[in-house]
Formats: sequence, C-alpha cells, structure tokens
Amino acid sequence: RRTRAGVSNVLTEETEPDVDSSNSISVFFPDLEHVLFEECTVLSLSQVTAKHNAMLQSAVRNDKVKAMVINKFGDGITFVRRAARNRSDLVFATARTQDIIAHAYADIDNDSDSDSDAE
Repeated sequence: RRTRAGVSNVLTEETEPDVDSSNSISVFFPDLEHVLFEECTVLSLSQVTAKHNAMLQSAVRNDKVKAMVINKFGDGITFVRRAARNRSDLVFATARTQDIIAHAYADIDNDSDSDSDAE
C-alpha cells in the first residue's frame, strides 16, 4: 500500500496503536475536548488526525481517528462532509452549533464592515 507521498505504509499499518489506548484517553481526548467544546473551534478531520498523530507520535489514518472520536463523544460531536472533493470532513461540538453559526455570521459582518470602510 502506498501513501500520498508514495512511501510504503505497511509498517505503520501493522504497528498502529490500539484505537482505545490509554494515551489517547489521557492526552489526546482532553485536549480535543477543550478545543471543540470550550473554545468552540471548528476543525477538519485532517487537523484532528494530525493533532492525534503529533501528540502520540503515531500514524493513524483519518477513518480510525474519526471512529475513536465518535466512540468517545457520541452525539456530542458532529461531522459534516464538505462539498469540495478531497476535502476533509468538518468536526465540531453538536451543542455549540448555534454558537458556531453566530460566530460565523459575526465574522461575515465584520468582513462586510471592513469592505465598506475601504470604499
């Protein structure tokens, strides 16, 4: 099997850590919970996977990280497929959906105000 860079991925597939490892629970999930639920941040699944792999020095694929996150947070987390091809799903806290939308509208309004100030 080949990765995007063309380097063999057989070794990492055979040595991937268990998706329910204690490291994931004690290090990765508290950080992710803080970012998604407290900071109200929207991330891409690729960003979540990169964060996981950097923190745990592993090479777990997006689909496995997604399964871990769903297993941990259940209905508390939402994945939204992006319209553009080859773009990673968006990930955010379900309960914060209204806050995220309000924040996005505020950003749009601020951008509109900046545009009108420039005229």
